[in-house]
Amino acid sequence: MSSSILLTQMYTILDSNGSRVWNVDLLKALSEDLAHKTAMFNKKIELQRALDAREKSIEIKVEQLTEKINILQTQLGDFGPGKQYDTIDISGKHHSRAIPELSDLEPFLDLRLLPYMYISKGLGNYGITYIWEIQTRGESEHKRVNSCPPSDDSWKFWKYRCQTGAVSVNGKVWRAVPGELDERKQLRYGFKKLDELSPAARDKEEEVAAQWNLTRTKLVDIIHKHADRLKDVDKIVCFALGSLHYRKSKSYVQHLAATTIRDTLYEIQKAAGQDTSIEVIAQDPAYDEQCKRILREELNIRAVADFEGFLSITKNTFIVSIAPSAPIVEVIADVTLGFGGPAAILCDEISDDYLAPESDSDGAYGSEWSTKNSVEFKSRCESEDFGDAQDLLGMIYAEHDVKWPTSPAMMPPGPEKEKCQEEWSKAVRVNFPDLKVYIRKY
Repeated sequence: MSSSILLTQMYTILDSNGSRVWNVDLLKALSEDLAHKTAMFNKKIELQRALDAREKSIEIKVEQLTEKINILQTQLGDFGPGKQYDTIDISGKHHSRAIPELSDLEPFLDLRLLPYMYISKGLGNYGITYIWEIQTRGESEHKRVNSCPPSDDSWKFWKYRCQTGAVSVNGKVWRAVPGELDERKQLRYGFKKLDELSPAARDKEEEVAAQWNLTRTKLVDIIHKHADRLKDVDKIVCFALGSLHYRKSKSYVQHLAATTIRDTLYEIQKAAGQDTSIEVIAQDPAYDEQCKRILREELNIRAVADFEGFLSITKNTFIVSIAPSAPIVEVIADVTLGFGGPAAILCDEISDDYLAPESDSDGAYGSEWSTKNSVEFKSRCESEDFGDAQDLLGMIYAEHDVKWPTSPAMMPPGPEKEKCQEEWSKAVRVNFPDLKVYIRKY
């Protein structure tokens, strides 16, 4: 049975059952139970691994570490691999499933909200349509290499460059130091004097600064254009913008976009005589404590756990979600159905065809996979194109990705391979690929 037929069946079921999969009460219950337990379990595993390895980086006595592990185990009870957990289907029926066993490669658990497309495929499997499940996952690269150490100054440099368009700070730029490795045996990054760089390196720094400034200006212009519709925004909620990395600016720059929206709206509201403050919340399970500290201290963004981001959305919320691996916009369209959706969403384009079949059930589902409710939200909006791919690549990111393969195995030999590598080096500088800003009209 094709995916489109299964989707049609699923929507028929939903039409008689509230017209949506997700609602606030469901997410709140998940947040207080399974999501909380999964996070505690993963914390226990991290501490146990540290205890077993006697990591020098853990500045805590073995007795204290053991005590923390025991406290977590007491709070978890019998929750763990091989034990049963509760899930439901789209009709609201409860099902018991086993928590999968861990492995050396995947020692952690992950609670996943399943996208509509994946849920519908369950109708072809004896009619069972779970809407969430617990899976195993490996350790993130972020945790493994400590990619946002507190001593690095990249955060202040990137913020200054993004906000001002300046190439350097005090005549210096943050970049890789050729031929030098850090304590993690990776290419060391640090500040270099701009006038000591090669002409090609200086040109690249100037291009990046100019592009960041151009992209920021585009976003500010969009906010001003729709200022009347956004005048009551009092909160910005970000989803899946990723953990921070002192060598890779993309995630940090995407968080900076949220602060640009906040600061622009604040000035607009202040000029109109409104005495308001605009909070920025960011939800992503990839954040560690350093990420949270940096976001709080550098950008005044409050990082949250579990599903607090979803539960914080009101009709006066501005959403930022860029290329997520979770069904963010699907969930938002459902939980905000009762009041017509948030004030605006910056996200991947929402396709009008929510019944389009999708054969890759293991694909990265995100806001580009539309649903009936997200299309309904889109119909109530004005939209604006936003991104930097066209400026950097001369075409939209999706077209570039097809024209210039990034996998070495797919690259043609000879000069064409060199061209692919050159194009890929430009593509990695794209921070905002083919996005839309949807501003609710009513």
